[in-house]
Amino acid sequence: IGWGAFEGCSWMTSVEIPTSVKKIGDGAFSGCSGLTSVEIPSSVIEIGWEAFEGCKKLDIVIDNTKNNVKVGKDAFEGCKSVTWK
Repeated sequence: IGWGAFEGCSWMTSVEIPTSVKKIGDGAFSGCSGLTSVEIPSSVIEIGWEAFEGCKKLDIVIDNTKNNVKVGKDAFEGCKSVTWK
């Protein structure tokens, strides 16, 4: 998912990230204030800088069972909660 792909999409409430995704780019969902839930599959190995920054209602679940997820600076800044499983 590219840099700033959905930046500022306040109308978006949830996202289903397919297992074909390997990287979530910088600021991809930054400022998506309507997002309430996202599950990140184990296929994702990189989450960019400020990828979900400012998503204040967001409960995010990250499948890190492979223990290989690289997370950029402030990727979840201002999110409601982040859970690693």
